[in-house]
Parts: sequence; structure tokens; C-alpha cells
Amino acid sequence: MAGLGTKLIELNRQGPAKKCERCGLSYFIRHHEKCPHCSDLSESELVELVDAKARGAKRVAFIGRKMFIAAAAVLILLVLFIRLST
Repeated sequence: MAGLGTKLIELNRQGPAKKCERCGLSYFIRHHEKCPHCSDLSESELVELVDAKARGAKRVAFIGRKMFIAAAAVLILLVLFIRLST
């Protein structure tokens, strides 16, 4: 398993990343002249790609909120357990 230092070296070798104005995804200029995500897509396919990206972001945010609520509940239970045991 690669460490953080190895990952940083690898990212540095890939060169600068550019954010595509069409789809909003990033790509490495050193490896691609055009965006590999959307350069070959029609407008309707681009809309599907952007919608899928938005759905994924909503899903991740939903999971994040659930994890925060679960962590808060565990913290409250731990505080109650410590207070009751003393």
C-alpha cells in the first residue's frame, strides 16, 4: 500500500490538472489534449453525465449527514454512560 508521500510524488509527476468548462470534471493536461470525460459526448449525453455527477454528490452528502448523526448519537451515549457510571 502506497503512503502519502508516494501519492504526492505520483500526483506531482502527472502535471497540472485542468477543470473542463463543459462538464466541470478535472483532467491532466499532460495526458489529454481534450477532456476525456465529455469531448466525445453529444449534448444529451453531457446532460446525463452532469446529472449522474450531481446524483453522486447528493448521495455522498446524504451518507455524510447520516454518519454525522450516528457519530453524535454515539458521543451522547458515551457521555451518558460515563455520567451514569460515576
